[in-house]
Amino acid sequence: MVKNEQVIFAKVPTGYPVVGEHLQLKENSIELDSVLSEGDVILKNLAFSIDPYMRLLMYDASSGVSHFPAFPLHQPITGYAISKSHVDAASAEKWEVRNYIKEKKLPFTNYLGVLVLPGLTAYLGLIKFAAGAVGQVVGQIGKILGLRVVGSAGSDEKIAYLKEIGFDSAFNYKTESTDKALAQHCPNGIDIYFDNVGRKMLEYVLKHANRHGRIVVCGAIANYNGEESEGIRNTELILYKTLKIQAFTVWEHWDLEEFTQRVTEWLLEGKIKYREAVAEGLGQTGQALLDVLKGHSQGKQIVKVADF
Repeated sequence: MVKNEQVIFAKVPTGYPVVGEHLQLKENSIELDSVLSEGDVILKNLAFSIDPYMRLLMYDASSGVSHFPAFPLHQPITGYAISKSHVDAASAEKWEVRNYIKEKKLPFTNYLGVLVLPGLTAYLGLIKFAAGAVGQVVGQIGKILGLRVVGSAGSDEKIAYLKEIGFDSAFNYKTESTDKALAQHCPNGIDIYFDNVGRKMLEYVLKHANRHGRIVVCGAIANYNGEESEGIRNTELILYKTLKIQAFTVWEHWDLEEFTQRVTEWLLEGKIKYREAVAEGLGQTGQALLDVLKGHSQGKQIVKVADF
């Protein structure tokens, strides 16, 4: 028998989840040599991806308030992970072993971020949360493609990081007027906006957008905690400026082979730099999610439980 920890969805939050209350660590055990049922596998989880969408799943399933299936109450939460299979010799013929960690020169946790969903989202969508998991990649791909890139983030340290990885300009939306900052940093207007936030930032972008500008809607983290918010008040500018607004989710676009090859090359060549915030131990899941939702994570948030 070996220890098997789980993160349980214990209680539905209102607003931000409280660490230790809404997600709770539970310790069980598992027998690795037990006979498995048909279709079962045993995996050793090494690291987990912590993402904003997880907050959308923390609701009472009977309320029907979300477009996504809820985490079942009092059950382990689900998410994206890197795992290793546990195979015993007696049943090895039933297994197909496939290795998706192809580039050993890069941290294996890159396969939870820049080389999968956040990176693919940036690659396909081409930045309010510019220093987050997706935004930092969007900006660098934009530079590779010859664009002038401006980002915003919630701390001076993150602004310095954006400039370090090649953003032409960046501003702190917590200490500066977004309206004035966009006028200053985008004096010729905005042609492309990659939106992960929504709310007031999008309203100001509509004001400063150029005619025939394009807005990619990828997320709306400002709305994920269920708080009442003021609507966007200048949607008529979409018509007046003939703007194109396109929403997309990465699950509709699995162009993985080309994406993985190109972004891996850019990482190895140093054209893309990628920062991760790694929390050690499954017990840090609640704090890690809160850091993501409040914008405190310094890059892609990961919970690591073992080495590759």
